[in-house]
Order: sequence, then C-alpha cells, then structure tokens
Amino acid sequence: QQQQQPLRDLLAFLQSDQFAGVVEQLTGLTITAGALEVRKFDKGHYTLAHDEDPYMKQEGLDVVLCFFAHGVSWKTDYGGTVHYVDGEEELLTVEPHSNTLSLVYRAEAGTSRFVKYVNSAAPCARFDISCTFAVADDDDDEDQEDDEA
Repeated sequence: QQQQQPLRDLLAFLQSDQFAGVVEQLTGLTITAGALEVRKFDKGHYTLAHDEDPYMKQEGLDVVLCFFAHGVSWKTDYGGTVHYVDGEEELLTVEPHSNTLSLVYRAEAGTSRFVKYVNSAAPCARFDISCTFAVADDDDDEDQEDDEA
C-alpha cells in the first residue's frame, strides 16, 4: 500500500489542472480534455493503430513518460518503439529512453499511433504513462480575434 503512494501521487499530478497548465506553457496549445493510460510492454506486447480512439480523430497532443529498469540501455532492435502514421505513411518514430518525457503534436485528424512488438531480446519490460490531450482548434481562436477586431 505504502509503495503505491508515489505512483498514485504522480498519476494525480498528471491528471491535474497544474500539469495541463505546464503543458500549455511548454507548447502554446490550449488543452480542452484528456485521457491517461499506464501501460506495460513486455516481451510479445504491442498495440494496434485503430480508428476507434476518439482522440485520434482530431488534432491533439500526446505526452508520454517512459521508463524501464535502471541501467538498461534500450536498443531499437528490441522493438517497443512508438510509431505515428497517417494511413500508410509513417510520420514519426519515437524510441524508448528511460526517464524521458515525449511531446508529440498530431496536427491533423486521423494521425494514428501504435507501439511496435517488443521482441524476445528485450532485457526487461518497458513502462509508460501516456496522456492524450485534445486541444482547442487554432481556427476558433483566430475567428474570435477577428470578431473582436
């Protein structure tokens, strides 16, 4: 019970208005909603890109905290990389590095992501906390500014 408290505190912070404010300051985006997942990827694990994720149907921001065993150097050959695609076109690959925070802005609706298969050579499981944020449409802000002028 006591050992789980730091993780609970971290998850509470990542879901807080304070964290959303930090992300808004770093990116210049306005966050309107969000979802959080804690994920473990061990040998044989992966995710699929699919169209049922409501956050992937609109532009948005992915904030991912990645970590794994201390002292392990994750090699690309192990898999577990995060891939962003638009249809058949690969846009970006994010390699896992322990104790890192990745920010990826999906500027177009329909950009999907998936985690590649973690193969048997991986020395340990890798974990991430994935926050997916919906952001305000910049066009709405520009329209408001035009109305006020």
